[in-house]
Order: sequence, then C-alpha cells, then structure tokens
Amino acid sequence: YKDNYFDRNWSEASNNGFLKSAYHFYDVNNDGTKQAEHFIKVVPKEECTLPPVVDIEKVSDVEQGKVILEIKEYVTLIEENYGVKPIIYCNIDTYNYYIKDIFKDYLIWFPTYNTDAPAISNWTFWQYTDSGTVKGITGPVDFNKFNGNGEDLLKLAGVK
Repeated sequence: YKDNYFDRNWSEASNNGFLKSAYHFYDVNNDGTKQAEHFIKVVPKEECTLPPVVDIEKVSDVEQGKVILEIKEYVTLIEENYGVKPIIYCNIDTYNYYIKDIFKDYLIWFPTYNTDAPAISNWTFWQYTDSGTVKGITGPVDFNKFNGNGEDLLKLAGVK
C-alpha cells in the first residue's frame, strides 16, 4: 500500500524545513523481501532524513521463527539500500516476542499510553498518546517524544 499523498507530503516536508522519514506497516503474513522491495521502490533515498520506520505487530497464529526470519530479510534490505538500520516501532508484546533478543542493535519506537514512561528502557521514540489535537488537523493525532535533544535528533537524521 502507498498513501495517495505520499509523494506530495514527502516533497512538501522538505520544502517546509521538516525532518522526514517514511513508515511501513509490516505484514507478518507476507514475504519480508517483497515488502522491503516495495518500500524501496516507493521511498526515495535522500540525505538528511530520519531512518525508515517499520511497525511490527505481533500476530499469535504466525510461527515466531518464520516471522523473525522475514523481519531479518526486510531490515537487511532496508539497511543495505538506505545505509542505516530502520527504526522498529512495536508494542511490549511484539518487543518481548520478536525484537528484544534478536534485534538488539535497532532503535525502538515504543507506544504506551497513560504512563509516565515506556515499559522498556532502550526506547528512542515514545508514542505517549494517540489522542492529541493539532490546530488544522481533524481528528486525533499521535504525540511522540524523542529520547534526546535537538542536536541528537539532527545527528540521527544525518544533518551536519
């Protein structure tokens, strides 16, 4: 799937001085290589962007070893193409089941709401609500916190 507004939003983010990245909702029922190839086809390789993000959700009826193998294929191809490890977005169940012991060198974007801090200590981004409001946007908006300062964020995006 490609968002109908992706090309416009990608371009306009740059034109308006925003740091940007692209996000992929990983489907554990589909081939990791094919998903990575689609992402690479859609998302341009540019300097001064945040690492690509892959959202991995735990699905209990899919065999753990197969899912881990497919995720490895996906993240390997993404890293080879973009030159950085993708950020892994996952909840605590997914983290404990697929990520924690296998993908230790990856940055984690962790969603947890109505708490003072994420349930894991090694988070890079924390999505702390899915019900924020922003003037000009209709409906709820996710709010996130970066575990660092502005200089750290620019460094993560490769801004010199």
